[in-house]
Amino acid sequence: MLAAAGRAPGDVEALTEADVVGRAREAIVKSTSGPLAKDMPCTADTDGTLRRLAAPRPQTIALMHGSTFRGDGERALLDLATVIRETLGTD
Repeated sequence: MLAAAGRAPGDVEALTEADVVGRAREAIVKSTSGPLAKDMPCTADTDGTLRRLAAPRPQTIALMHGSTFRGDGERALLDLATVIRETLGTD
């Protein structure tokens, strides 16, 4: 995940209430070129899975490669689904 402003790549804060979807969009776009292009699995099921995860309206989301997010988890997951559709589409 991309670092917050003023931090080195990979050096992210443990907990954030900032925009994690914008960071994800930037990382996804960067990953669409280079030796690991299209390394993020995305299928026709991805959108529905993210929507199901958003349904319980989580307030905290632990990210694999980024800061734990505290805030409107439902909105963040739905926005992430949009980012993935717009940047990667589905196979």
